[in-house]
Amino acid sequence: MKKTIVLLGVGSTYFTRGIVESLIAKGGEWEVRLVDIDPKCLEIATLLSQRLVEAYGAPVTIRSSLDRREVLPGADAVVSTIGVGGRRAWEKDVIIFRQFSIYQSTGDTYGAGGVSRALRTIPVMVEVAKDIERLCPNALFINFTNPMTVNCRAVAKTTSVRIAGLCYGVTWYEHFLARFIDVPWEEVSCRAIGVNHFTWITEFRYQGKDAWPLVRQKMKEKADSPEVTRQPYTWELFRLFDAFPCVGDGHICEFVPGWQGKGAYYGKTFGIDAGHSFEEYAAGFDRVFQEMEDQAYGRAPIVKTKDQTVGEL
Repeated sequence: MKKTIVLLGVGSTYFTRGIVESLIAKGGEWEVRLVDIDPKCLEIATLLSQRLVEAYGAPVTIRSSLDRREVLPGADAVVSTIGVGGRRAWEKDVIIFRQFSIYQSTGDTYGAGGVSRALRTIPVMVEVAKDIERLCPNALFINFTNPMTVNCRAVAKTTSVRIAGLCYGVTWYEHFLARFIDVPWEEVSCRAIGVNHFTWITEFRYQGKDAWPLVRQKMKEKADSPEVTRQPYTWELFRLFDAFPCVGDGHICEFVPGWQGKGAYYGKTFGIDAGHSFEEYAAGFDRVFQEMEDQAYGRAPIVKTKDQTVGEL
């Protein structure tokens, strides 16, 4: 039986393609309804999704609309990847606060940037949830939009909608740790606890056995590799607590702003900001969006990606 999923905010550089391609690759009949208030972003996402369907030869139908209310009726699931104000507004969350000596590497979850983002995002999330409540009350609302915790809490407190907040961080790092110790991902498992962007893998197993000794051994062998040197906070916290933090230094450091790991950025005034700057993130997102546009309009061939960690959720 065909299922219907609505994706909100399809201008997202990572999530839209990840979700659509994962649905296609896993098989089954889907009707995917794409929504964005930016006509250009919607066109790019629609064309790219249609080309992916053709490349895989999948029984997936793609629809699109500038108005979510047109496509919500009958939805089995609604996924939010919206970014209110887009990447340019996100930049302001980081850059404006630098004038007051508040430095952030990500600024989308915690601290000044997280508060700013929450203030403009929560009202929209609640509006969306009320539309779901009215037009497809049985749908599951899956949220990837940051700041994750407060967005989900706001929806839960103001509506009757079923909402689940998801992030690919734990799944991505489960893959990372499997690669790090050179074993198949299918043979590892993990247990994680925490809040979004400050989540900890407390148990990591390979073939059912504790794999932390293997991780520690590889950490010594690969001490000078980018896998270790690019994430000094992550590895220092692992050494201290025997639990592996997710999802990378750029998020983790904002929860412990007064502490710096003894890694590549130790001793620098603003530590992590010196090595994981927001400018790097923004440039990366713009580059990926350009790649999406080129593939959507046929200027570049469709490349089937192997990274489907979003869809595994």
